[in-house]
Amino acid sequence: QSDVLYRRYWRNQSIAQASQEMGIPDSSVRVNEYKGLAFLRNPQNRKHLAPFVYFDCYHGTGLGAFKKSGSSVQERYILRKYG
Repeated sequence: QSDVLYRRYWRNQSIAQASQEMGIPDSSVRVNEYKGLAFLRNPQNRKHLAPFVYFDCYHGTGLGAFKKSGSSVQERYILRKYG
């Protein structure tokens, strides 16, 4: 499932291209893609992935934010996450 998701969304392959490279039928690629996405949508798995999806990397990146806090957005993120 992870290989199918990697090919479909990271390498931007079509179902036909992925099935040809992997040597499996198109229907198996569709099933594995569906199961992999369903696994990622599961609430138990979603809570582990949320910090990667919902991180606002552009908020507070200007000079004004730096003057207020004295730190960069990366430093503030690390302090909020692990501090």
